[in-house]
Amino acid sequence: MDSSANESAILVIDDNSSHGSGHRLAAIDVNSAQNELQFHSFIPSTTQTTTTNTKTSSVYSSATFDDNNTDEEDILLGQSPDKSSKYSSVGFWRLEYFGQYFDVTTNEVLQRILWSSIPTLGSKKGNYVERHLQSGPDLYGPVWISITLVFATAICGNVANYVKTLGDGLNATHEEWHYDYTKVGLAASTIFTYVLAVPVCLWFLFWFRGCVANYSLLETICIYGYSLSIYVPISILWVINIRLIQLILLSIGAILSGSVLVLTFAPVVQSDPSKTIKTSYLILIIIILIHAFLAFTFLQYFF
Repeated sequence: MDSSANESAILVIDDNSSHGSGHRLAAIDVNSAQNELQFHSFIPSTTQTTTTNTKTSSVYSSATFDDNNTDEEDILLGQSPDKSSKYSSVGFWRLEYFGQYFDVTTNEVLQRILWSSIPTLGSKKGNYVERHLQSGPDLYGPVWISITLVFATAICGNVANYVKTLGDGLNATHEEWHYDYTKVGLAASTIFTYVLAVPVCLWFLFWFRGCVANYSLLETICIYGYSLSIYVPISILWVINIRLIQLILLSIGAILSGSVLVLTFAPVVQSDPSKTIKTSYLILIIIILIHAFLAFTFLQYFF
C-alpha cells in the first residue's frame, strides 16, 4: 500500500435506540486523527519546582514558626510583651535584671509624661496607674525627667540671676557675675531625695495602715517621677524676671500635677480599713502641699 495515500478506517457504532437496534458505519481519516493526536514530551523543571518549594516553605516558616519577632509584633499591635518572662532567669544581683525597669517604648513614656499633668476626674478607664502603668512601671522616665529637671533648674536659675543682675545695673560698678556651680549639686540632691524619699514614706504609710489598694513601691516611685515633668518647662519660663508670672506658673504646675497625684492616691486612702474623713483628707492635702513646696523652694532659691 502506498504510504502517501489517504488511509481510512471503518468504525462500527452500535446504536441502541428505541426504534430498534442497528449498526452505523463511520469513516475516520487516520492521517487526520494522527495529526490531531500527537504526543509531546515535557521534561519537568526540577530547578523551578525546588526554588518555588524553597520560597514557599521559607515564607510559611517565617510567618508561622518564627518566634523571634513576637515582641516587635506585640509592640506594633499595641500589646506589651511579658517582661517578667524575659528577665525571670536573671538574678537580681546582675545588671541585666534591672533592664526590665528600663524596657519601655517611646510612646509609653510620652503618654505617661502627658497624662501626669492632666487630671481626669471621673474617668471610666480608671486613674493614672490603671490607665498608663498597666504594662508595668518603669524607671527610665523618672530618671531622665529628674536629670533634665536638675540641669534645667540649675542652668535657668543662673540665667535668671544674670538677667536680674543686668536689670539692677550692678555691672555699672564693674562687679563681675559668676556662674554658681553649687546649684547643680543642690538641685540634684533635692530632686532625687524627693523622688525616692517621699514615695518610700508614702508607701510605708499605706502599708502600715493596711490599705487594701496600695500600689507597689516601684509604682509609687514611677508616679512621683513623672509628676515632676511639668516643672521642666516651668523652670525654663521662670527666666522671665516678673514675680507675678513666676508665681502663676508655679500655681498652675502644682495644681495640675498635684491633682493627678491626689486622684491617683485617693483610692488607696479610701481603702484604709481604719480610715476617718479627717485622716483621708489630711493625707491627700499633705501630698499636694509637699509637691507644691518643692516647686516653691526652687523658685525661691534658684530664681
